[in-house]
Amino acid sequence: VRLSGFMEVTAEDVELKDKSGAVVFVAPQVSVRISLFDLIRHYSDAPLRAVSSIEVGKGSKVFFHRYENKDWNVHGLLKPSADTQPAFFARTYISGAMVSLVMPEGQWLFDLSGYVDAVANPAFDFDLLLKQGKDKISFIGRLDSNGQGTVRSVADSVDLAEFSPLLQEYTDLQDLQGFVKNLRLVWENKGAGGNFDGDLMLVVVKVRYSYGEDSLQLD
Repeated sequence: VRLSGFMEVTAEDVELKDKSGAVVFVAPQVSVRISLFDLIRHYSDAPLRAVSSIEVGKGSKVFFHRYENKDWNVHGLLKPSADTQPAFFARTYISGAMVSLVMPEGQWLFDLSGYVDAVANPAFDFDLLLKQGKDKISFIGRLDSNGQGTVRSVADSVDLAEFSPLLQEYTDLQDLQGFVKNLRLVWENKGAGGNFDGDLMLVVVKVRYSYGEDSLQLD
């Protein structure tokens, strides 16, 4: 840890592990900017309020792993606080991070950029861009700690074949091929479950639909 400027602290070679000892997050450096005014004001009761922003350096990596029993490696990583009043309101900037998603259905690598803002804590605003190969999809919205809120997704093109194993696991669609074009979706959850609304265009879609012991090939 070193001072990298006035009211700025930088930690190098940051690493976070899950309860099994496997790495969940690693970053060459993470910079934390401190508000002098908030530090003086909240030093004794809520010093985290003094953090104005966090910048995760390029080359950082996040590892999500879902096991056969449906548990995630990040489950229980953060212990719930007994404090009912939010104490963290900083914006976290992410640039050029790699996200590794490993599930029984397959493995995927994404590039991640954007920010997550805790100004409305316990709700979090975000503007994130995920890239995989030539595909790009943005997620903009606000979610609270209970998963309620709104998420808007925008993409010009998404290759469905890349995610066919996932769709096969959670739907009756198999061997999916084709593209989603002009994706404009809104997902909203007001407490009674999530609902989708929006538009998209399916291009050159081939899929096999299974129902019971039978299946139907659609081209």
